[in-house]
Amino acid sequence: MNIPDFEQSVNPSSDDYTQPEPVVTPIQVLSIKPNPRPGNVRAFAVVAVKPFEINGLKIVQQPGQRAYVAWPQVESAGKFYPLLKCNDEQLKNAVAVAVLAAWNGGVE
Repeated sequence: MNIPDFEQSVNPSSDDYTQPEPVVTPIQVLSIKPNPRPGNVRAFAVVAVKPFEINGLKIVQQPGQRAYVAWPQVESAGKFYPLLKCNDEQLKNAVAVAVLAAWNGGVE
């Protein structure tokens, strides 16, 4: 069995690898459900970023502060771990802007 060199497959040299063009992906807010419990989590959102659907986004707003979007997490042994991590800051910000705009606009 011939296994390719891990370092080469993860970090190909510029001679044999070209950076792909950025993909423009529309963001669609599918639903926003108000959180019936008191606290800083105001609502939960579901967003489509084709071909993915992201469930469990939280709209968080502390008293006297601006709302922000928190990505899905799971708790284990008192610690929180991300279920999904977005390494593209532009995409992450675009998702947050879309969710907050829909929340402020009253999308249900």
